[in-house]
Amino acid sequence: MHMSRRGALGRAQGGCTARACTRSLKLEPVIKVGKMIRSYIWGIMNAIRMKVTNAMLEARNLGIQRIKRIACGFRNRERFRMAILFHFGKLDLGF
Repeated sequence: MHMSRRGALGRAQGGCTARACTRSLKLEPVIKVGKMIRSYIWGIMNAIRMKVTNAMLEARNLGIQRIKRIACGFRNRERFRMAILFHFGKLDLGF
C-alpha cells in the first residue's frame, strides 16, 4: 500500500479535513468547538510558537484572591490596595 504525503487518510484517499469532519458529523457542540478553534487559531499558533503563557498573571491574581480571603473584607479600598502592594513587594515605605 502506497501512502501519500497526506497519510493513509488524506483527502486524496477519501479522508476528510478537520473542518469537513466537524461539518459532516452535524453535532452542534462539535461544530461550535470547530468554529471557536477557527476564530482563535492565530492566537493559539502564536502562543505555541512563541511559548508564551499568562501564568504570571494568573499567579498574581491568585495572590490577590488569597489576600482578600485572609482579610475577610476590607472597609477601605485604599487599605486593600496597600495590602496587595505590601504582599507583592511594591509598597514604597518612604525610607
